[in-house]
Amino acid sequence: MFILLLFVISTLSWAGESAKPLVITTTKPMAIIAKSALMDNAGVEFILPSGHSPHNAVITVSALKKINSADLVLWIGPDFEVRAAKHMRVLPEERVLTGMDYIFPESTQGEQS
Repeated sequence: MFILLLFVISTLSWAGESAKPLVITTTKPMAIIAKSALMDNAGVEFILPSGHSPHNAVITVSALKKINSADLVLWIGPDFEVRAAKHMRVLPEERVLTGMDYIFPESTQGEQS
């Protein structure tokens, strides 16, 4: 997943911009992974408060603003983060990375995240 993150970050269109790209993750563990992979090449933030279950967490208005302003959004997937799924479906496909698509690719072929 580290190589995939680096590839996605390198292909996004901010090469000429001075600001670092913003990567938003839904959970803190995913933010830790992304930060480890991207180091100082991108800003990484997470939207769900620590200690809250991503299974039924409500996405706040401020979290929606972060999601919409992000260059890349990392999340686990619709089966794990049920309430986040409707928000992720409306984002452009090139701005969303669904972790479960890379863990179990055969189960998501033909499905949109």
